Amino acid sequence: MLIPRSVLNETGGFDEQFFMYAEDIDLSYRIWRAGYTNYYFAAGTIVHFKGESTRKDNVYVERFYGAMILFVRKHFKGFGASLYVKTLELLIRARIAIAPKLKLRPATVHQQVLTFHPELVGDPTAIDQLTSITGNLKLVGTASTPVQIAYCIGKDFTYTMFIKALEKNLNKPALIYHPEAGAIVGSHSKNEQGSVILIPH
Repeated sequence: MLIPRSVLNETGGFDEQFFMYAEDIDLSYRIWRAGYTNYYFAAGTIVHFKGESTRKDNVYVERFYGAMILFVRKHFKGFGASLYVKTLELLIRARIAIAPKLKLRPATVHQQVLTFHPELVGDPTAIDQLTSITGNLKLVGTASTPVQIAYCIGKDFTYTMFIKALEKNLNKPALIYHPEAGAIVGSHSKNEQGSVILIPH
């Protein structure tokens, strides 16, 4: 979110009641109520590791839907608002009942273990560096049958180029490597937290 400081000062900025959940919705709504216009910029492209910051457990369910209830109670009154709150409260109880079945498996952190032997694509220098490092890593699988693609970011293979390549290979799980990152990262499912493969410098 890009917001002029003067607008933040006028509207009060983020409300700490909404920490981590719905704070952007609350702020955007207050900015709109103050007479300003919110613009959604759809031309930008990002790689979003969705759900990596939270687990879909009971605490998540209560906080997420609780933030929606707080938003409605803060900004709306009357029968419609009360009905909406009651509906959300029922959803919270229902989701809590099934949340254990939907809970994310924790992120896998490998210390010098590469789960599969991926196909390496991208910047030649970054590929050479990763190839030299993988001699000290445990490789599972064979290069002739790669089940993942490790995109190596560098001067000759930018993040923009990575996104375009990713869109052409959606059927294969993607890993991302940058020589300065010290790790290979990937997130292949919204129902599971991703994997982190630590790489020695």
